[in-house]
This record gives sequence, structure tokens and C-alpha cells, in this order.
Amino acid sequence: PGYGGEIVAIAGIASDGTLAGAQVLDHSETVGLGARIAGESFLSQFKGQDKEMADVDAISGSTISSRSFINLMAKAFEAFEILNGGEG
Repeated sequence: PGYGGEIVAIAGIASDGTLAGAQVLDHSETVGLGARIAGESFLSQFKGQDKEMADVDAISGSTISSRSFINLMAKAFEAFEILNGGEG
């Protein structure tokens, strides 16, 4: 869940364990604030990240929405690890 409701997203994780890309499919976040999670300036920072997501920043003024999306990406990495024989 985000600030305004459920966030639906998709992530592509490459075989080397880095994010190939991420996209917000649906959300109910506040227009002009939380809705920025669907913008290229926010999403572009995820490409090439590993499960640590060390260089990913939340959006100032919409911390709940951006942290929710970051948590979704963490869940995607957990699923990737499980599918590749890890514990997740």
C-alpha cells in the first residue's frame, strides 16, 4: 500500500540480479506528489540496481509513496532469489 492506496508495479530483474527496469502499472497516489513515483525521473534510478538499492532516493514530499515503491522492488528481489534457489 502507498499513501493513497494500493500501488501496482512490475519489475524486470536480469540474470545477474540487477533491475533491468521497473514500471508503475496503477496507483492512487496524490497528484503532483506521490504520483511522481510513476515518473521517469524516479523510476530511472532503479535500472541497474541490485537488491541493496544503495543509490535509490525517496521523493521529497512523498516519502510514503516512494518508500512503498522501494519496498515493492525489495519484494521483487526476494521473489527473484526464491526462484533462483535462494531463501529470499
